[in-house]
Amino acid sequence: MPSLVSLQQSLDPLVLAALTDDNGDGQADLAIVEAALAESEARVRAHLATRLIVPDGPLPALLDDIALTLAVERLFERRRDVPPGVWTQRADRARRLLDDLASGALALAEAPRRGEAIEATRTADDRRQPAAVLNLY
Repeated sequence: MPSLVSLQQSLDPLVLAALTDDNGDGQADLAIVEAALAESEARVRAHLATRLIVPDGPLPALLDDIALTLAVERLFERRRDVPPGVWTQRADRARRLLDDLASGALALAEAPRRGEAIEATRTADDRRQPAAVLNLY
């Protein structure tokens, strides 16, 4: 999930507070920010799930940036505000990138396509287990 810090660095603190302060205390509501970040990550993962194997855990950098952009757009939408031009352009580019990744027009090394062979490697740390141990699983 994109980090709270990265979102806070991307938006002016007064804008972030205006977009998320539902209780009128003048402070950004971090629960709303976290929800927008989680929702945007889920949207990215869902959009790519049929074509790519998106790793569990942190998103690859490109997908993280896309999710951050979509989260900012979502924060503006919840106030029924139109994002400033730069954010609208970023969100449009982010959606096009997602579409290109999902269609296979672009590839992402950190997220191989479904059905593609994944290269396995052995290392000195790999251990062989007797069948009796493996049968426990």
